[in-house]
Amino acid sequence: MREAVRVYDATLPAREALIEHTSRAELYWVTAPMVDLATESALSLPAWTPTTAVPCDAGLLCWQRPATTHLPHPDGGTCTWDAVLWCPHPVADQALLVQALTCTPGGDLPLTPVVEVHVPLEETRRPNRADAGELVISALGAAWLLMGQPAVTELTVDAPGAAESGNERRGRSAPVTVVDVAGMIRDGDVAGVAPGDGDGGREYTHRWWVSGHWRQQPYGPGRRFRRPVWIAPHLKGPPDAPVVRRPRVNVWRGRRTAE
Repeated sequence: MREAVRVYDATLPAREALIEHTSRAELYWVTAPMVDLATESALSLPAWTPTTAVPCDAGLLCWQRPATTHLPHPDGGTCTWDAVLWCPHPVADQALLVQALTCTPGGDLPLTPVVEVHVPLEETRRPNRADAGELVISALGAAWLLMGQPAVTELTVDAPGAAESGNERRGRSAPVTVVDVAGMIRDGDVAGVAPGDGDGGREYTHRWWVSGHWRQQPYGPGRRFRRPVWIAPHLKGPPDAPVVRRPRVNVWRGRRTAE
């Protein structure tokens, strides 16, 4: 009992700091299309550095629908996750505490932590898709990076209005930033791509679709940080040329048997 009291007293300042940070976290509502874009693009996210992407000290991203990645539940099995919270680490300097949260209908708390990760801000991360914590950090990092590209995402601040009832204002006292996918990309209007970029002076007689992908961008002192830029799906080639639509063929190769 004395040991439990000692541990409780020793961790009290850290827990109080955590409560203070989370109470002033900026709120984000992520639409369903943006959830899909963040979680799917996270699967191909290259090395990146949190300090170049994090939009604020403390924040809470709530998904409009659960993320497709299933995480291990503390009580056994797996669960989807509905939100992710980050804030300054209560003990470590230059680090974040990140928690993936899941909805718990009928529970004591509306959101329950299922995965917790300590994230040094200046440490370049290399996604590991076999680790649950890294899956969360990759999805969060993809969302942060996409939120920093106005050509890819649209941010709208929804503040409580005077026309709302008292109960509505009490339930939503802070502004919420709605994160959505931006409108259709026009030909030649792609984030991070200049007209003719990568063509090498060649002339083309057709246009073709380029799938969405990340482009790595070294950043910071000595170019030691990494800030990937998302290149949205787009048409490439002369604007007046016809579009070539090549069929996509999936080839399944069986294991070759020894002769």
